[in-house]
Amino acid sequence: MLQGVWEEFSVSSDFEIVATTESSWQAARDLDQHTLLDEAADRVVAGHLHFLKKIIGWRPGPDALDLGAGSGHTTQAFRKYGVDMTASEHTDAGIDLLKELNPGMPVQKISMADYHRLGKHSLIFARELYPITRVNAFAEQRAMVDRLVDSLSPGGVLLIVGSDVYRPHCMDYHGMVREFKSDERLSRVYGPYLEPIIIRSLLSMNMVVLSITHLLLYPFTLWKRRSGWAAAYVVAFVRR
Repeated sequence: MLQGVWEEFSVSSDFEIVATTESSWQAARDLDQHTLLDEAADRVVAGHLHFLKKIIGWRPGPDALDLGAGSGHTTQAFRKYGVDMTASEHTDAGIDLLKELNPGMPVQKISMADYHRLGKHSLIFARELYPITRVNAFAEQRAMVDRLVDSLSPGGVLLIVGSDVYRPHCMDYHGMVREFKSDERLSRVYGPYLEPIIIRSLLSMNMVVLSITHLLLYPFTLWKRRSGWAAAYVVAFVRR
């Protein structure tokens, strides 16, 4: 399948294939159902905001960005909680859908794969996007993360959430954390943590509880993976 797509788009790597064809694959499965719906989005966003504010110490600022917003439910949930967030998609069809489903919500056409706006965003949120979850291309993914970190304002956070359902064809989340831990632009890199822990505030009420819970549950996730279960990870890059 990838070979045919490669020839059609004349791109040079699996990473580019995924980045340029994501909307086509989503359209076949109804883009509105690809992302979180209202109740789930509200619960997940509340958990991530708890993590951002209570664990990381992030303070909401201007120009938050939801990369690959899909149907926009997640963006709307962030906005409900007072975050000044813009939804983005990388195709005209994706932008049209966002506008249709979310009248009046700010939207912008952006490709995650090459986006770079120096010092602009207080928060960049990227959850379950194909350039993260559907391809093992560490060099290209590292360059992408590097540009996104560059796009953070002081104190800003790049929050990446991705599963390993297609492992090994996904980002090496642990490797990405190791790669950026010594980056002088960053005050800290958090994770990878399991998203089901992050979105339950009682399990992530502070750094100690979060770390202990993650340590206790991680062996269980390894056992579950034997039956095909996929983990979803959270990684946060915090700009100085």
